[in-house]
This record gives sequence, structure tokens and C-alpha cells, in this order.
Amino acid sequence: MKIRKIVLFVIISLFLVSCKTVNDDINPFEETLMHFADGEDQFHVTKDFTLVTEIEDIKIYWKSLNSDVISIVDDEAIVARTSNDEFVTLIASYKLGDEEKNKSYLIIVLGLETEDPGDEPGDEPGDEPGDEPGDEPGDDPDIIFTGYYASLNGLTGSALKDELRAIISSNNYISDSITRTTLEKSDIDPTKTNQLLLIYDRKNTNNKWDSGKTWDREHVWPKSKIPGAAEWDLHNLRASTPSVNSSRGNLPFRDSSGGYKKIDGGFYPGDADKGDVARIIFYVNVRWNVPITRNSIGELDMFLRWHIEDPVDEFEINRNQVIFQNQKNRNPFIDHPELVEMIYGNPTLSSNNELGYKINLFNISNLDLLNRRVIV
Repeated sequence: MKIRKIVLFVIISLFLVSCKTVNDDINPFEETLMHFADGEDQFHVTKDFTLVTEIEDIKIYWKSLNSDVISIVDDEAIVARTSNDEFVTLIASYKLGDEEKNKSYLIIVLGLETEDPGDEPGDEPGDEPGDEPGDEPGDDPDIIFTGYYASLNGLTGSALKDELRAIISSNNYISDSITRTTLEKSDIDPTKTNQLLLIYDRKNTNNKWDSGKTWDREHVWPKSKIPGAAEWDLHNLRASTPSVNSSRGNLPFRDSSGGYKKIDGGFYPGDADKGDVARIIFYVNVRWNVPITRNSIGELDMFLRWHIEDPVDEFEINRNQVIFQNQKNRNPFIDHPELVEMIYGNPTLSSNNELGYKINLFNISNLDLLNRRVIV
């Protein structure tokens, strides 16, 4: 009888150890935790959606930081649209032993004046896409600007650029010290909790200013090369590792691949940051009317390719909104990536990069949807 009890105890212990090992190996944040209506994703929400609240006996808890727009009831996210696009942060959490794990998700609830994702202007009930002669897959409808960008409608060329400059020149530049507290929020890594995502080396660090010991403020377009511009324009500032910031100095950008590096008398920002850099360069060029030249900052054609190869992501969208709340102006090339082509044209394609360019064009579905999103 005693032997049976010992054997039973061993079997149960092994089972419990096995269960613990299985749970320890599970990372719920690697799974799909939100299920949206057809044609929608976290950047383009108009309808209620479902939240995953349990994976392999691990309970997942959800919190909305703006319950007036997205409220959570059991496993349902209830959406209440307003007249404007709303940016809502949802936080998922679970416990692993005594440790609590968190992850933030930025959700964009489209305003009531914005067409639902996938709707084509002019579609009538019963119409099927592709019915009109000459329709080609991937053709985009004309962009209609509203709200913040409404005055751009009907403009092209220099008139479009001048009006865009007028729009983003309405701002409220803040002091040196306040830029630090703003970057603590604007440069948060969307996949981490209270961790900054530093430019170029992509490292994480706590989002608390420590007098430049672990992070400082990089001027993407060096301040020495934009005379007359506001030194603390937040759209041109990124949280960075001090040693990397110092290594880059005021070097112009040069093309390469892989991670960040000095090359050809300049600096390559890395594959993951080159699109972010390009859209900052376009902003500074329009806002402060400084020319984009090889010697000052880099070649325009290179920035155009970077913009396509590294499209807008969740980090940039959240950053743009935080800066807007503090500085009262936006980077339009994040809100409307198609403005790059409208103002600067397309990059020159060589036989070496033409295939890669086409692949990017047809595989950045989020960017395609973002182009149709209207910022109000």
C-alpha cells in the first residue's frame, strides 16, 4: 500500500512539473489576441471585436485606457465611434508565477466621417470591384483629405507643398526640458511596457529621463544643418543611445543594408529605421523649407526608396499622435504616406532594386489601408 502511494505521488508530481513546463514555455503575446471584423485590423476599427482571454489555462486580462471609445465587457471590445479618429491603447496582461507580463496595443477607431476600410468611393450596393473596364487589381481611389488636411484637396505641385507647410507650421514648440517628458511617451516600444525603443540600435531602456545616462535626444536632421529651425521640434527628435548618437554626429545619411553603420562618409540608420528617418526628413524639408541634398542630409531618391521599403508602423502612428497632443502639429507623411509620391514623385528604379520595390508595393497591406484612412 505504501509503495502504491509513493508511485502515485511520483506520477502526480511528474504531471504537475510537466504542466508547469508547458505553461512556462507559452508566451500568449506571440499569439493572435484580437479578432476583428472582416476587412478591419487594429489600425482601422469601426466595429466591435473579440479579445482572447485564455490560452492554455493562462488567464489574460484586458484594460482600455479610453473606455469612452473602447469599453471591455468579458471578451468583447465594444467600439463607440466619434466624429474624429480616436487612438486607444489596450493593455493585455497575464501572470507567470509572481511576475506580471504586460503588452500594449494601439487601436485606431475611425471617425464617423471616415469610410469603413475596404469601401471604395462611389460604390453602390450590389457593385462588385473590377466591373468597370480598365480596372486593375491594386488601383487606389483618389484620396480625399478632411479635417486637419482638408485644405489640401485639389492642390498639386508647389501649391500642395506650400499649403502642407502652412498646415504643419501651426504649432506650439515646447521647451528643452518638456521634450524629455514627451519622448518618454512618444518613443515607447509598442511591444513592451514602459520601455523606449531607441533609434538606430533598436535597444530598449526605461522611459524615465536620467540626465542622458542611458538615452538622449538625437536630432535626425542635425540641428547644425537646419539654421532657423526650432531646435526642439519633436518630430525631428528621437530617443537614442548616447554612444550611437555621438558616433553618428552630424553625418548625412547613406544607403546600405543590415544594421546601423558608418559608410561612404555618412551613416546608415539600419533597415528597421530607414523609413522612419525618411519621413522625418520629408517633414523637416516641408516644415523648415531646407533643401534635401547629398552633402547636407542625403539623396532624395534614397529617402524615397526607404519610405517604400520600410512602411509606416504602429510605433510611428503612436509617436505622431503623442507629439500632436503636445506640439499641436503632425507629420503628414505618417498620416498620409501617399503624400510622399504626390510631392516628391517616385524613386528612380535600377534593374537591381526594381523587383524588391514591386514586392514591397504589393505586400504592405497595412500601408494600403492606412492610405485610405482619413485623419480628422
